[in-house]
Amino acid sequence: MSDQSGRFVFLSRDTEIELLKKEIQQLHLRYEDALTSLRSTILELEESRRRARMLEQEVKETRKLAVYDNLTNLFSRYEMEGQINHHFSLLLRAEHMMEKGKLTQTEPEHFSILFIDLDGFKEINDTHGHQCGDRALRTFSSLLKQSFREADIISRWGGDEFVVLLPGVNREKTVKIISVLQDNLTNVSIPCDDGSYIPLRASIGIASTSEISAPRTLEEMIKRADNEMYTEKTNNRGK
Repeated sequence: MSDQSGRFVFLSRDTEIELLKKEIQQLHLRYEDALTSLRSTILELEESRRRARMLEQEVKETRKLAVYDNLTNLFSRYEMEGQINHHFSLLLRAEHMMEKGKLTQTEPEHFSILFIDLDGFKEINDTHGHQCGDRALRTFSSLLKQSFREADIISRWGGDEFVVLLPGVNREKTVKIISVLQDNLTNVSIPCDDGSYIPLRASIGIASTSEISAPRTLEEMIKRADNEMYTEKTNNRGK
């Protein structure tokens, strides 16, 4: 081997062996360091993947909570607002195209909504307990699913209020649909833990884009249907 000046230096066999051992030890240490670093990187990657899976699951659960009502498994208010706005967008676009003579169909597709409020729900909760109240909400939700078309969109608006979106349905047809729904409600009652049975009743309001001076926004449509529902509820109390 050579020294720092470049001159060849002859070493004894034992010295060469010792130097070789040191080089091997250094290589072994570098290998162990590299292996430790690799293991650490693998663990970090596995942890990152685990966190990514957890985050993905949280996103799915959050989206489900945003889209569906947890108690009834109907669509949520958030989802219904998006659906109504979407149908307004389609309607207004179709009307605009019709004005320009670019629409092939005879007229834009109108839609209607129902704003439904369970009658006496607070009394059910106060008198018979929240479990009976929850049972009433779930039973009524099941009845709604059975009473409407697959194309109709049903949501729990909040508390004991429900909103149903009826694509392609004008006000006249909506009135007939309400009549069928009220008939279906006639024989429905809720069993409570105290052994009593509570009949289900509901007040329903309509708003439709097919009306004269029809609502043109989500807020206007909900307000009109809500006002009509409240008027019916007030009239029902007087009976």
